[in-house]
Amino acid sequence: MLSPKSSKANNLPVREILVGTAGWHYSDWMGTFYPDEVKGYDELNYHSTIFNTVENNSSFYRISRESTYKTWDRMTDEYYSFSMKLNKAITHLARLELTEEVKNKVSIILTSTETLGTKLGAIVMQLPPSFKDEMERVDEFLTYFMKEVSKRAFPLDVAIEFRNKFWGSEEVFTMLKHHNVALVAADSSRYPHLIATTADHAYI
Repeated sequence: MLSPKSSKANNLPVREILVGTAGWHYSDWMGTFYPDEVKGYDELNYHSTIFNTVENNSSFYRISRESTYKTWDRMTDEYYSFSMKLNKAITHLARLELTEEVKNKVSIILTSTETLGTKLGAIVMQLPPSFKDEMERVDEFLTYFMKEVSKRAFPLDVAIEFRNKFWGSEEVFTMLKHHNVALVAADSSRYPHLIATTADHAYI
């Protein structure tokens, strides 16, 4: 992830490049990436000494409690950053429809992850391949979501990953620019390769 953090005297933004992995707990990393003596939450601590960010995928499947994020905070380096996948109940089941249940989940997610403070790097919305022809719904959701984000004590970035070629148009890119939401640049043989600068941060 590439994100603006501050400005120099010449007013040019200072860019911070965060390099990490998608997740940190994989069985085949034991004894290869992780030394044999690294177990449990020590994996996260060790990961934060090698990388400066991670994309947490468990948030896609379940919404964690604040106590979990407090533990993550204690276990990681001061300058470490977490990107969180938005829960699938919002992106895949409700498909971004702004029901009261979705609004409640958004509130819970933003409140609980705020526990990470400045270590919360980005919220990533990953949409299913079947999601298309819904620009008005995406625009409406982003309007609501970004307003809720702006109320938080700590700034965070927002990125969105489309998995359908429908979203590769200038109209879509303009909409994302309006909301300052980064288009995720993903390289996969299964999904369209969409590249565009749509925010003051990037997510690759």
